[in-house]
Amino acid sequence: MLALELGMPVGELSERMSAAEEVAWIAYYRESPFGDLRADMRNALVAQLIHNVNAGKGKARKLQDFMLFQTKTHAPQQLDTKNIRSNFNAYIERQNARLKK
Repeated sequence: MLALELGMPVGELSERMSAAEEVAWIAYYRESPFGDLRADMRNALVAQLIHNVNAGKGKARKLQDFMLFQTKTHAPQQLDTKNIRSNFNAYIERQNARLKK
């Protein structure tokens, strides 16, 4: 969090952040979005409330109808453990190479 406040470039931040930290941030963002998506959700909620209060019976609309930034949702994919291990081993090798420098 401190790195984000100091204005560290994203590329440098991703080099310093561990894989576990990155996964934790992704999980946190999915549970409680921040930034533009959060603001868009808040504005859509107000617009939905105003519409649904004034709409006739059976004419209520979903929150997604008022979202400016539509997010694409993908069906969960089966984890490919071979690919995950390969990526993890490549990451470990890069970290070891950096430490040897």
